[in-house]
Amino acid sequence: MKQEKQQAIALMRYGAIAPLIAGLDEDYPSKTAFYMELSTKGLVGPDGRVHHYAPSTIEKWYLDYQNHGFDALIPKGRSDAGMSRKLDDELQERIRYFKTNYPRMSAAAIYRQLKNDGFIINGQVSESTVCRFVNQLQIELRQTPNRDMRRYERPHINEVWCGDSSVGPHLTDADGKKHRIYIIALIDDASRFITKALYDKCHAEFPGVVYLDNEGGNGRTQSTYTADAIPYSTDNGRLARGLANCALEADYLINMALLKGHGGQGVTLCAKNWYGVTDINRDFRKNQHNNFNQDRGGKPRYMTFTDYIAHKDLGQKTMLFLIDGLYGSEKVNGVPSGKWKMSPFNGDWPCSLLASQDPVAIDAVGIDFLSAEFPRMADVDYCDMYLVEAALADRPLSTIFYDPERDGTGVGSLGVLEHWNNPEEKKYSRNMGKDIGIELLYLHK
Repeated sequence: MKQEKQQAIALMRYGAIAPLIAGLDEDYPSKTAFYMELSTKGLVGPDGRVHHYAPSTIEKWYLDYQNHGFDALIPKGRSDAGMSRKLDDELQERIRYFKTNYPRMSAAAIYRQLKNDGFIINGQVSESTVCRFVNQLQIELRQTPNRDMRRYERPHINEVWCGDSSVGPHLTDADGKKHRIYIIALIDDASRFITKALYDKCHAEFPGVVYLDNEGGNGRTQSTYTADAIPYSTDNGRLARGLANCALEADYLINMALLKGHGGQGVTLCAKNWYGVTDINRDFRKNQHNNFNQDRGGKPRYMTFTDYIAHKDLGQKTMLFLIDGLYGSEKVNGVPSGKWKMSPFNGDWPCSLLASQDPVAIDAVGIDFLSAEFPRMADVDYCDMYLVEAALADRPLSTIFYDPERDGTGVGSLGVLEHWNNPEEKKYSRNMGKDIGIELLYLHK
């Protein structure tokens, strides 16, 4: 980090704690109240953006200044930056050997081989640590992701699909006859059922495809699960902890959600989509939604969706995030809410597809569109709390240590969060000339 930037950050930190140094204002009953308010309001950093720091972080700045003066506020660069903190030189060299000589070997396969060879003892090094090092190594070696063929993969497109669907609106043809429209997304959602009406139509067109759903039978393949594959970062009540093996065994995933609201959480986008990979009960009435909802008053808290984004076999294995906005809807159930008023749709269906490789940014944009079109959408207030936690995952406002695999490694920031300037212009930081932030590119055909 350049010296000028270090000084700018130190000055920002000093400005934040200056009221405490001068003497706590009587408006604050305690220092803790001061830390909480400052954390909620956020601080404008040297980059011009508002950053939210955990109350414990702000307290540490104050204590460091009290004990060591201004120099203690200057950020120190890590001496081991870019290096693994758990893999010793011998283990790193062994992994490098495998990726150099067997480039198609996946991180999971390397981990198993290291354990079989005695290089890793149970509990010594986690699989996620090896995965992160392999990802870093692939960039260094300029390798593309491997193409191992797993149980639910095929070497060519259109050889394996899984399906889901929802009811669309009626469309009128040239003769004035109305036709019911069905929205069909051929994706993996192992917890769902491929109904007979959907299966028969798809199988007639694609008889060689493998169709995977929760129950199996009558031409479908039943999904299987690994118990406790996601133990969550903290006690999460009775929420499902098993994950579908088709996701665990995949080398990469594509997450495709629908653009719609959802009672309780406000929205259901890419992050909530991962709920469909867990071993939930086939009877939806028996499924727990513990810790899905944000605090109604905006108080920071642990968010389940942040764990989904951070998990090595869910968000961290996903190469592309998509949101189907062909119709979009205010509510999760029933037919779409109707044609959209906002520009550029102007009384027509949105007919849009959002795409990103950033799991936080794409849901932030989805929330902007939904909340602008449906301002009375149920539970929309603070519905981005899981994104705030994800963007600040290494120093979240909730102070939770996010570690969805419970292997002790923790996670860094999971993506970029911001909201557009207004619903008319729809501009984000990079649309307005900034070097960092979201950029919304509008492609019309």
